[in-house]
Amino acid sequence: MTAETSAAEIRQRMAQVRVDLQRSTEGLKHNAQTLTDWRYHVRRHPWLTFGAAGVVAFLAVPRRATPAPSPVDSKTLARLAEQQRVFVAPAESRGGGPSLLNSLATTAGNALVRTGLAYLSQYVGQVVGGAVAARAAPTRRQQTNGASTDGKSI
Repeated sequence: MTAETSAAEIRQRMAQVRVDLQRSTEGLKHNAQTLTDWRYHVRRHPWLTFGAAGVVAFLAVPRRATPAPSPVDSKTLARLAEQQRVFVAPAESRGGGPSLLNSLATTAGNALVRTGLAYLSQYVGQVVGGAVAARAAPTRRQQTNGASTDGKSI
């Protein structure tokens, strides 16, 4: 009977191994799905994911092309400008950008526009609010003149 007992034990052990193998493959499948899900990683490590996205964006943007240095020296450039009758204005005569007066005028203009818009929005709000209140007023008068609060006539 030991042969039958050992065969029964082997069958039982093989059935147990199959069940364990089934559980192991299901767990492995679940882990693989979890690790390949990007939402899981974003929920678990939001700052790391944000940083990785920033690095990818930085690397995806192409660099600016830097101009190649010109092999022409200043004397050759001046001679070519004279031959082609090109006039180059000196740096001092060019406009140096917005002046202090321009900046102040722009700031004052912006402040005036904002103040005007605020006044206009308040005025429109008062007009619209008054119109709504005027429409609601006759219905209130009818309610108060016709009946008292307990439903009896006055």
